[in-house]
Amino acid sequence: MSAYEVKPVPSVDELPSKESGSDVTRQDARSPTGVKRIFNFTQIFFFALSYMASWESIIPNVGLAFYNGGPRALVWGCFIVFPGVLCQVASFAELSSIQPIAGAQYHWTWHLAPAKYRRSITWFQGWITWFAWISLLAGVVNIAANVTTTLAATSYPGYVAQGWHTILIMWAYLLVLGLLNMYAFWIIPYIEIFAGFVHIALWIAMAAVLLAMAPRHHADF
Repeated sequence: MSAYEVKPVPSVDELPSKESGSDVTRQDARSPTGVKRIFNFTQIFFFALSYMASWESIIPNVGLAFYNGGPRALVWGCFIVFPGVLCQVASFAELSSIQPIAGAQYHWTWHLAPAKYRRSITWFQGWITWFAWISLLAGVVNIAANVTTTLAATSYPGYVAQGWHTILIMWAYLLVLGLLNMYAFWIIPYIEIFAGFVHIALWIAMAAVLLAMAPRHHADF
């Protein structure tokens, strides 16, 4: 006999009634559920490209690897990181194929956690996700503000970046992003397409310029 037993899924009529105190009832099961689709395949594909920000993230951080292990750490670190990331992607892909959601992982936590600990685990997971979103937003906006001040200092030699400049630029970015999400969300999918094209075009342009004009160095570091 197999070590795993596949139990049949109960029909709607077999679910407990409202009086039984269960979280899932016949009325809940019959209620129509669905997710409103806003992004088509092309838009969500370019969203994934721009969201990963692969080469945009590597360029400002690659210098740190040269002083923290050198080129060997950078190369071998990729061989270690890539399999781990692929495992994460495979896990999320499997969960998404089982239960597509429009929110975060707390949906899966609620449905997959043991019933006894479902509420507490989902509560903790939801707050962890919320803090992760806030931290990610703060980090991205801070990097964008620093890039903006760096470009300004490069274009205008007389400009001296100050700390309060960075804060004001961060607030400006947050204001624009907040207004877009609150009042013009319909334009976001088209912005994602534009960002995806810019992501690809700038990568080609930057790679071509660096390969053609960058000074050559010896392989030894």
